[in-house]
Amino acid sequence: MEEHASHVGRSLVKQLACCKRTTRDKSLRLLLKSWLPSQSQPLSDDDAKKLWKGLFYCMWHSDKPLVQSDLVDRLSSLLLSLHLSVSLQYFSTFLLTMRREWSGIDALRLDKFYLLIRRFVSKFFSLMKTNSWDLQLVHRLINVLDENTLSSLENKSHGNGVNYHIATVFLEELRPFLPLKQEVLEVLLKPFVSAMGKVQDKVLVGKIRSGVFDLLLKTGKSLLEVKKSGDGVEVDSRDEVLLIGTVALDSSDKENVASENGGNLNDESAVLLNETMIANLQRQFEKVAEEAGLDDGVASACDSPQAVSASGRTLSKKRKRTKSLKGKVSQDSAELDGEESAVAKGGEKSKKKGSRYVL
Repeated sequence: MEEHASHVGRSLVKQLACCKRTTRDKSLRLLLKSWLPSQSQPLSDDDAKKLWKGLFYCMWHSDKPLVQSDLVDRLSSLLLSLHLSVSLQYFSTFLLTMRREWSGIDALRLDKFYLLIRRFVSKFFSLMKTNSWDLQLVHRLINVLDENTLSSLENKSHGNGVNYHIATVFLEELRPFLPLKQEVLEVLLKPFVSAMGKVQDKVLVGKIRSGVFDLLLKTGKSLLEVKKSGDGVEVDSRDEVLLIGTVALDSSDKENVASENGGNLNDESAVLLNETMIANLQRQFEKVAEEAGLDDGVASACDSPQAVSASGRTLSKKRKRTKSLKGKVSQDSAELDGEESAVAKGGEKSKKKGSRYVL
């Protein structure tokens, strides 16, 4: 029975790479709605890789913005409907496939794969939320992400663009799920803290710095300024300063302040300690950047050279962006996604001596 199911699966996978859309759609519908959700145990490694090879080329052949967006939603949403063990394998094989195939993606197709990665990161957090942010599951999921991207033991010169984009969108996609418990946040950010001290790719260090830690520092400082002003300024509960700034200000610092003051804690002492912590973090990140050979321009590695048209509008010097039927760039593959094209390709050859970082 299992052999028959495996044979059916392989037959469907072969049709995913067909150049005819009707054939691909029929195979995809059977795979995503019936065959794959019916699997109660993970597939063999070989079958899982073949499955994602087929899904990758199904995405490759998808050529219209609305069709691409729909396919991205279908593929990423499957994370939430599979058995947990199958879902973990589905996610890990997705990351593995993206890294292996990344160097072969041409510039015109990059945006849809950027969008695919972004949506998978979002569903990655949705899966944690569905399971009530169970700490053990959060550990398992973040380890899957880390082992297949930042800490991958595979050829580190392949698929660096995947790592760059994950570092860029990670905090952005986490934002709708904030606030979270401190212990959950520590687990989620641990791979990036570890990577700052061991990776040899200075572009990746710059991406982590600009996409994760610079944003934490910026919003943390802004939140401190609001607290220090004491003018009764209210901050919207969904505002980035409050949501991400709170992540930067470790709640355990208040306990440290209280213990140092004989159990007496007040807002002023907490703010002073948090100011010191923010300043120390900034010095640590600047030191890491200096050791890795980064300057302010490289630190935000997603920044790209731009030209200005005669009308005064800013134009990208890179490739022309794919537009939707209404002539607008797809919302999910907006500026940050498109700006990484050159870095994702060129950065894979950029390797320097690693730097150490200690919190």
